[in-house]
Amino acid sequence: MLKRKRESHKVVFSDLKEGDYLSRCIYYKVQKKNGDKVVLMNENEFPLECTSGIPEKEMYSASQVNATHKVSRTELIDILMSSGGTIFTVEFLKQTKPEEVSQQLSAAISSLPAMTPLQLKKFCKEKLLQGEARSLIGYLIAAEPTLGRSRVCDIEVPHGQFAERLVDHRTLKSIIVKGVKYTV
Repeated sequence: MLKRKRESHKVVFSDLKEGDYLSRCIYYKVQKKNGDKVVLMNENEFPLECTSGIPEKEMYSASQVNATHKVSRTELIDILMSSGGTIFTVEFLKQTKPEEVSQQLSAAISSLPAMTPLQLKKFCKEKLLQGEARSLIGYLIAAEPTLGRSRVCDIEVPHGQFAERLVDHRTLKSIIVKGVKYTV
């Protein structure tokens, strides 16, 4: 018997029969809202038009906040690492790049005489050691607790481009997940 070659994550539509179970995990972007209807676009650019009941009963938002909780960094890391495939917005500091540090340092050296030792210390801490603040909408791919970071998918990256990003646990500021904003 010749087996049909197919990708393991796809359904062969002609093989579907009543009583079969299916599952999917899809991320949507709201394209249009009109009254109680909304048009959603998934990452494969398939539109879905639905009424308010589907988003209200079956979906989470990466931006809507119904409650805010202040937590420790350890708790915030645990929340990120246990978010699974749920969409979230995470705020963290990006890793500094050597060329950015070099540029910032050159600018600081030119104004060294005008800086007091305290100002220089503050400049080094804020500009050279900490990266730029970043907000990312995405979902968890894998947590790497031994390395102190998580691999996440940035869903705002255009389809077909590399969307995996690393989030350093030490620089986490907040996460919005399942309607709750957690901050350090």
